Amino acid sequence: MTVNMCILDRICKLIGGKLYRHKNHRTVGINFKRRQMTHNISETQTYYRHDDDYETIKAGFFDLYHNHPDLYDVFAKNQIMQSPLLDEIERTLKSCDIKSGDFLDIGCGTGVMIELLAPRFPDINFIGIDPVENSLRFARNRCRDYKNTSFQLGKIEELESVGSQFDVAFSSWGHIQWNIQGGMMERVVKENGIAMLVNNWGADDDFEKLWPNEALGVFRDRINLLKKEGYEVQRLDSHLNLDNEVLFDSMSRIFGTEHLQKHRKTPFQIGIVLAFKKGKALKSFEI
Repeated sequence: MTVNMCILDRICKLIGGKLYRHKNHRTVGINFKRRQMTHNISETQTYYRHDDDYETIKAGFFDLYHNHPDLYDVFAKNQIMQSPLLDEIERTLKSCDIKSGDFLDIGCGTGVMIELLAPRFPDINFIGIDPVENSLRFARNRCRDYKNTSFQLGKIEELESVGSQFDVAFSSWGHIQWNIQGGMMERVVKENGIAMLVNNWGADDDFEKLWPNEALGVFRDRINLLKKEGYEVQRLDSHLNLDNEVLFDSMSRIFGTEHLQKHRKTPFQIGIVLAFKKGKALKSFEI
């Protein structure tokens, strides 16, 4: 068993999941029990409370984020490296002509995304913000050799006083209250800056059956909040298994059937990258 496999096995023992291999891919993921992954509030009763208006789920897998950042990091980096996400983000930044400036990673966690992007964009300053000190300590240490990175303990609301200073506001796989945080992007992103959102659904059947309705509901709310603040959708990259009828129907209600119909036979389900442009519209992007 390799080092990564040993660590993944340790994660499984901590959170009660089990290892599995993706079909047709030389990658390994983790299967979770429904009670550990559900986002249905009626089924998930325990939360980490950061203050009166900010909560994150405390259960199974999510406990890694707070108490075992080293283990969470292995899982997070594995998810990123086995997907086309990093290349898609790079392509989106270049398409939107973001070559320099300030990039805010909201809920940066252990800093894995910033570590991977910093050397690709040496003229961009990457700022990570997260409410979990254990994760930030890990992030600062891993990025210590990159002069274009910095990390701050806190929430996006605490940046309101700085005004619109960020060229990019980025959030990936965030479990945050977007009815509160979503509107803040309008205040921290520069005119003609972009907001990037990344959501994902698992590639295994159990995860696929569990997440579509809850996850897509949250995702739709994020999109609507940003549209109200003057953003327009500029890019949609789909890596979804749209043969799943429930998922396809839900996605169609959000994005329309015409574009999604092209991807009905997409074999591997990873996630979505959305870029929103504030101010002057860019050219349209095709899926």
